Amino acid sequence: MTKREKYNVKLVNDKTFGKFFDFRKDIPEGCDVVIVCVNDGTGLKPKKLLLPHQVYLRDINKLLKEAGGCYKQVTVVSARSKDYIDLLKR
Repeated sequence: MTKREKYNVKLVNDKTFGKFFDFRKDIPEGCDVVIVCVNDGTGLKPKKLLLPHQVYLRDINKLLKEAGGCYKQVTVVSARSKDYIDLLKR
């Protein structure tokens, strides 16, 4: 993200791990994972599955660099791991 871009979520500095997006109060109770998606103008594309406290600025910047600057937004979709549906098990 460039310096001109505005974050819609509070950015918190952790001395050990670096800056992270603190949106935990904004997700529904019981949600214990988030799916980080990048929208390049053709819809959301899931990129990472993380714990809510693990969405670090450095990782988002890395995703955007991999996208080659072709993105319109970065979105986090909250989920509950207990609600996963296994399509195949071995």
